[in-house]
Amino acid sequence: MKKDENGSKKRRFSLFNAIKQSWQHWRRPLTIMLAPHDEGKVLSFRVSILSLWVFGFLFVGLFFFVILFSTSNYQLTQKIDNQDASILKIMDESQKLWQAVGPLPAITEVLEGTISTIDRDFGHTALAHLSEQGGDLEGGTVSSRGAQSAQDLGIQKIEDSIRTIEDTIPLIATLGELLDTQKQFLSEIPTAWPVISRRGTITMLFGPGRDPFTDGWQFHTGVDIAHSVGTPVVAAADGVVVRTSYNAGGYGNIVYVRHNYGFYTRYAHMQRYTVVEGQRVKQGEQLGLMGATGRATGSHVHFEVLLGTEARDPMQYLSIIDSSLVGYIRIRN
Repeated sequence: MKKDENGSKKRRFSLFNAIKQSWQHWRRPLTIMLAPHDEGKVLSFRVSILSLWVFGFLFVGLFFFVILFSTSNYQLTQKIDNQDASILKIMDESQKLWQAVGPLPAITEVLEGTISTIDRDFGHTALAHLSEQGGDLEGGTVSSRGAQSAQDLGIQKIEDSIRTIEDTIPLIATLGELLDTQKQFLSEIPTAWPVISRRGTITMLFGPGRDPFTDGWQFHTGVDIAHSVGTPVVAAADGVVVRTSYNAGGYGNIVYVRHNYGFYTRYAHMQRYTVVEGQRVKQGEQLGLMGATGRATGSHVHFEVLLGTEARDPMQYLSIIDSSLVGYIRIRN
């Protein structure tokens, strides 16, 4: 029994010695000397083998992290550029659609005019022919022929109008479908004015401007729209509320909404918010009430549009519906 205990102690002791020797091996110091060619002062420093290995692992890890981050950032940039191209394409198609819709009032006017002509000719021409003829038998015969001719003319016009309407219906139906698609798309990107009933005055645009607190230059990442305290602030597009909080850094009470196509919108300085995180909202639905919380000099909403993580000029999207806002678009250099 004692022999087993002694053997166990020896094994533990030998294991301990092996670990100790290994540790001492890794802690062995190395001296690295840097000797300049001009025979100046030689620089030397001592490091352990373990330190070199740790430094090597950290360097390799940092190297791969930089590569991974650069690749991810490049892919995100490409995705945003592709998204921009898609939006520009859709906006171009929207312009073409409006050009196609332009003739609809004229088409409607032509159809109404045709129907009026048919009604006038078919309803009154026969009576006019009858009143122009005498009351004898011969005159009655001529009048009947005139009435029959007028009736045939009216029927022919009705048939022509029916064919015209039948040819026009597919065009109108197609345009109607396109308009519905466009309406749906415009409700999913931030194109609606973020204050109820188009209220408010623009007090600061997107881009470089003076900070009202420091009077220094800053890059303003959204647009400021001022109105009285308690004015409802509404969603610029359909989406999901992803954050409602108080931001002590300057935004005050904020609501953050995620939309389709990679868009986000942020509404800051509100007196209070009236939605909760995870809530789905429709374009024009109330998010909160305008206020002056956070870093604000007066009652207003700071409205931001982000595509991914990049801030975009909100006027580029608001002006799609309201063309009067085109003049407010700032070019970011």
